[in-house]
Amino acid sequence: MPPWLVVLTSTFPRWPGDDQPPFVLDLCLALRERFRVLILAPHADGAVEEEDFSGLRVLRFRYAPEALESLCYGSGILANLRQRPWRLCLLPGFFLAMSAALRRVLSQIGREPVVVHAHWFFPQGFVAARQAARAKVPFAVTAHGSDILRLRGRFWDGLHRYCLRRAQLVTAVGPELIARLESLGANQPYLLPLGVASHFFDFSENGREEGRLLFVGRFVPDKGVLDLLVAFASIASDFPELRLCLAGDGSERRALEQVAALAGVGGRLEFLGWLGHEELVEQLHRATIVVAPSHSEGFGLAVAEAMACGCTLLVSDLPAFRGLDGGTGSLTFFPPGDRESLSKRLGEMLRDRQRRLIQAERARIRAMDFRQEALAEGYARQLLRLLSEGGADR
Repeated sequence: MPPWLVVLTSTFPRWPGDDQPPFVLDLCLALRERFRVLILAPHADGAVEEEDFSGLRVLRFRYAPEALESLCYGSGILANLRQRPWRLCLLPGFFLAMSAALRRVLSQIGREPVVVHAHWFFPQGFVAARQAARAKVPFAVTAHGSDILRLRGRFWDGLHRYCLRRAQLVTAVGPELIARLESLGANQPYLLPLGVASHFFDFSENGREEGRLLFVGRFVPDKGVLDLLVAFASIASDFPELRLCLAGDGSERRALEQVAALAGVGGRLEFLGWLGHEELVEQLHRATIVVAPSHSEGFGLAVAEAMACGCTLLVSDLPAFRGLDGGTGSLTFFPPGDRESLSKRLGEMLRDRQRRLIQAERARIRAMDFRQEALAEGYARQLLRLLSEGGADR
């Protein structure tokens, strides 16, 4: 029988067709031929506690009365806490419930080969570090972005180092995260990006439209979507047919509507909501330019997916996006948070169709390096290595 892989995450679909980012699900699906995968995720109102999800065993732990289980999902834990500070009261129950669920699962697995993989240093990595050490099983942790880029200072750095000292494998999805982990004392963290699912590579130029800007992601400050709206409004009069389409949702939705109305571009703003895979691919194929104005980014999976669809991309100048470009000239950059530069680059790109076509083709070719199958094999190889080396000396 294959070994067990117990995955801790707070980023996982609550039900089929959910709007939560599927990157942990996609990785687990790619690993299921090498492991018996069991996912521990927080429960939420309307979700089942236990199910088979596309061949994966999923257990959702309860941490509060169902109506109050609002710490996770939506815009993410940090944004949810900012939006409703009273949710801080949910954290003790959340930690206790996650710890108890992991301890119970490891007890049931018993002496069978198992490795624990925590996605996000906090809170999953902190809990996994304690329970994996108790059970004497190997423990891996992956940094995705906000967990180590935004949670800084003596207290948070202490928690991060606690995880680093106890993890047998430390990975990160982007180069900026690797640098941050090394500054915390990580010994040889592995750069293992997230992979792009195969259906994004079904390239087609037939549906490409003129005058259609697309943003994909959460409406939260770090994603810079308000910067994009202001830049769009500043050039809207020069491009009468130009529209801005926003795929996603989040805490800044109301602010976006208000700013658009004040700028007189409300009628040219289209909220698409969260899109399933097929709908997202369709929107990417229609877009004139896909814009990623993030202020910080761990990997930039949405950008990698747009590259695979042969999109022209305008992105903020961040290490994660530089890594995706790889010096190929696939992406156009602007300084993060610089709305004037963003609007200027947008105008230049909208006027130069030939440049867009060249960059789109470069992006599609470059994206081949991020195919999910190949990158998932990197995760599998490292996780299996932990087992072969004896892990935590169980």
